[in-house]
Amino acid sequence: MTEPYGLRRPVARLLPPTTLLALLCALALGAGSARASSSTQPRSAPTTPLPIPGAFRLPASNGYTLSVVAAPPRAGSSGSLLIFASAKGKGAFYKAPATLTETSMQADLGELGEISVSFHRTGEPTSASCGKETIAFDSGEYEGKIDFHGEEGYTSLEASAAPGNIDYFLSAVCGTIVSTGPPGRARGAALFVRNPALGPQLSVRESRPGAAAQIAAWTSEYSNGIRSERFVRLRMPGEDFSYDRRLRTATVSPPVPFAGSARFDLGKKAGRRWSGDLTVDLPGRAGVPLTGPALRATLGPSW
Repeated sequence: MTEPYGLRRPVARLLPPTTLLALLCALALGAGSARASSSTQPRSAPTTPLPIPGAFRLPASNGYTLSVVAAPPRAGSSGSLLIFASAKGKGAFYKAPATLTETSMQADLGELGEISVSFHRTGEPTSASCGKETIAFDSGEYEGKIDFHGEEGYTSLEASAAPGNIDYFLSAVCGTIVSTGPPGRARGAALFVRNPALGPQLSVRESRPGAAAQIAAWTSEYSNGIRSERFVRLRMPGEDFSYDRRLRTATVSPPVPFAGSARFDLGKKAGRRWSGDLTVDLPGRAGVPLTGPALRATLGPSW
């Protein structure tokens, strides 16, 4: 599993890969429904309701934005809400069981809060172009209870209304994925640290020795029926990621929100190749350890 480098959309760039897949699947499902409705509705039947945007977003505390997307039930699965709290270079994603109808969302988030809203139509259509096709939605607001309190107080939001938002559908259906890198000889290094189960993961990439490096850390959890992922991503000075020419050893000493350092040594046994005291403060989880016996690290060329 690798990070979603190369996605054009800024929000998509921030997402860990599993989060991105879940979000895109939900958005494509909703957008496909909206697209089908707009293309099959006869123009002579204005009383036929347009599909509504199954998503909204609002500003939250501490510089975060809270985005909520309804993921309708599919064969073998129930409906769910996808909740994404994002800020510059960091964020948290939640997938919670929900009761959904065509015009409402309801989910008990436990200690995180509650979302219980219904969509009130204006009857005034809004549309956007997606290639050669136009996707039409009804405009309006979600009204009800929007109550979210992130773990450890990293962000919070209380509101009673939010306008429907179609940006997420357009991003999923109309967005473009580009190549993750040009062919040719590798010049830099890529370090990847993973946990075979749910837990922290780390990625460090440098295009050439001495260049600025990209570092990202994320972790997955499952608690009380809610799946969550948290992540940070930033650029760091090249000297914070050093390695030998044969790519047998490497040292990582990244800046805040990371702390400590870690070292990779291919000459040691598998369980001891990755060591140190490296930690990271993720949204809602401070001091997450990025070393330990359960983690496995690999070091290779960065293409």
